[in-house]
Amino acid sequence: MFKKLEISNILKVVILGDGLTGIFLLVAMALYPNYNQFDQTISKLGTQSPSSFFFSLALLIQVVTFSYLLSKLKNDNLNLFKEYKREFAIIYIMYNLMIFCLIGVVIFPSKGTTADIHDIVAIILFLLMAIATSWVSTITKSGLENWNKSISYLGYLCSFSVVILGFLLAFGEFGPVIQKITVVLFNGWVIMTVYELQKHSHSKA
Repeated sequence: MFKKLEISNILKVVILGDGLTGIFLLVAMALYPNYNQFDQTISKLGTQSPSSFFFSLALLIQVVTFSYLLSKLKNDNLNLFKEYKREFAIIYIMYNLMIFCLIGVVIFPSKGTTADIHDIVAIILFLLMAIATSWVSTITKSGLENWNKSISYLGYLCSFSVVILGFLLAFGEFGPVIQKITVVLFNGWVIMTVYELQKHSHSKA
């Protein structure tokens, strides 16, 4: 079961990590010459110095934060969702693959000879995000009594946003804006999900 102090620390680390990630991305945007929110994706920030340094730093902080979160939640989630052990095992694999994809986005910038690799890694990243987030939202909504269903609907919205993102990037405009909205939705969903899991873990303690 979760301990009260440990849960509090988990939330603090996640909020701090997401906050620092957002701050460094904003710094990268400020340093990138004539950065356009509507025409340029987040990955564009990693294509030239000095914005590339803060872009890489932001993503690596996200990697550390997400890795910490998964390590802390794994056993306790399995205790809360004993009937979904197999599903959560797959979900954890998917989220860990997301972590590797984040590292890949840093290693392979979206320009020059690495542009194609970057695009493939980014696509896999967002697909994993959509599938795993929707899956967790469904399990929590159906597997826990009195679960705050609005959090699950936020997870569904995040997954739907990934679908819209793919369509706009392939066939239309405003893809970069939807990409940023999707990232914000996902991180907000993570924080709210951890908070809600805290309440249910305490009720079973």
